[in-house]
Amino acid sequence: MEVLTLFCVIVGEMKMPWNLEFDSELNFIITVYSGDVTKQDIEESTKASLSKVHKDRPALFLTEFEDVVLRLTTLDIYSVFEQWIPLGATRENRSALVVSESSSIFEDVKFHETVCRNRSWKVRVFRDREEAMNWLFG
Repeated sequence: MEVLTLFCVIVGEMKMPWNLEFDSELNFIITVYSGDVTKQDIEESTKASLSKVHKDRPALFLTEFEDVVLRLTTLDIYSVFEQWIPLGATRENRSALVVSESSSIFEDVKFHETVCRNRSWKVRVFRDREEAMNWLFG
């Protein structure tokens, strides 16, 4: 598995790391966010993810949010998927989002899921990684 670790500096002493792990054989990306997450962070990690996957077959994405504070507006969340097609994503891809139900961002992530599913994207929110992995590979 190839591992890319990327850091986006926000302001001053705060860093928002997002890590990508890519399994070329399975065409599988794991992205882990922690700390403050901005629209720019989402856009940069999405570009990095979609630049790695093989375009000739569906890709699988597991995204985990660990102690995250989303710095996105409702409109930002609503429009996240709009960059996917220009970057080569297809609706055959599957994306599992893992976030604790007690997390302050749970409802925002569920809103993202609803927006995506209403546009025929295969996006689901899960409370734990095992459940998400079962759906991705099931």
